[in-house]
Amino acid sequence: MRPTIELTTKGGYRVTFNDYLTGGEQRKITSIFLEGVEVGVDENGKPKMSSIRADVSDRAQDMAISLIVVSVEGVEGDTPLEKTLNLPASDFSEVVSQVEQIQNGLSEKKSEK
Repeated sequence: MRPTIELTTKGGYRVTFNDYLTGGEQRKITSIFLEGVEVGVDENGKPKMSSIRADVSDRAQDMAISLIVVSVEGVEGDTPLEKTLNLPASDFSEVVSQVEQIQNGLSEKKSEK
């Protein structure tokens, strides 16, 4: 069983997170970015990013939340992602900040289960 950490947001919502991403999970997030980017070649034959779809960031963030957030107590929704998206904006920002720290391998253990 993967270790988890808990955070109680300033609004009082208790959120449980997986303590880390697996390699396979990180690849799922990375693939969203790669699918949303068009790469071309400049006049010197070097690759360059020609465009990125507007929804890529939100889709990647949703994937990260769905892989990292285990549970959210005190808010309506069927899945941890839906519950996270239903949080008040300030609490949502706290959760996203923690998700990003975990995604980048920088999580601080608040309490381990």
